[in-house]
Amino acid sequence: MNSKYIAWLKKDKRSSLRELKKDILRLEKGEPLAYVIGWVDFLGVKIDLSYKPLIPRPETEYWTEEAIREIRDWKPEKENSNIESPIPNIRHPRVLDVFSGSGCIGIAVLKHAPNAKVWFADKDPACLRQIRKNLKLNRIPARRYEIKHSNILQNVRMSFDYVLANPPYIPSGRKLPASVSKFEAGTALFGGKDGLRFIRAFARELPRVLAPGGRAWMEFDSGERREVEKIFRKFPVREFHRDQFGRIRYATLGML
Repeated sequence: MNSKYIAWLKKDKRSSLRELKKDILRLEKGEPLAYVIGWVDFLGVKIDLSYKPLIPRPETEYWTEEAIREIRDWKPEKENSNIESPIPNIRHPRVLDVFSGSGCIGIAVLKHAPNAKVWFADKDPACLRQIRKNLKLNRIPARRYEIKHSNILQNVRMSFDYVLANPPYIPSGRKLPASVSKFEAGTALFGGKDGLRFIRAFARELPRVLAPGGRAWMEFDSGERREVEKIFRKFPVREFHRDQFGRIRYATLGML
């Protein structure tokens, strides 16, 4: 047993000896530390994992930080300057976090881009409860966000300046470490036989919700780059980017 993990449990949970032993047993059985502790840090935001959403990954954190930099620098088009804003007389960037899971992406945007308003969309009721809990935990004012129960973009009825997506994209036949396959929900991981089922559905609906001049950021498996490029071939703006480990990991997409 890694002594660092035990130190984490002692410091963070302040458990009784009996509870500590139970947690150590969970770790010995392979359960991820993030679930045992019950939360994870994501760009300085505390993300509770009580409802067992997908554990946020460093790769997602990397591109989310890049997106936040762009969102903070966003300026409105003159013709849209009269759209409702949580800040009087100032048009805010509208951001959609789809396949939200824990809500980590959208909540990080809200924390670090005070000019933004974020909509969260997920089809799993447990994830919607998790998002609400994390918004409250991070003291996000209710006027700055909305939550949609939606199968991908099905119930989303407006357009956005930014759409941020981390869909399930692992091919269903791929063998994963036991710490992942045994404890994390397959619905948040697997994207059908080739891993592209949800990405195809997302691509079909994205033009409807992406505002003119808007940008979508989407994570995918590094081996899917060629297929993803084909799926989004109708988008005139398609750029592919490497993560902090040098792998092609996310795309930025736009309509002119």
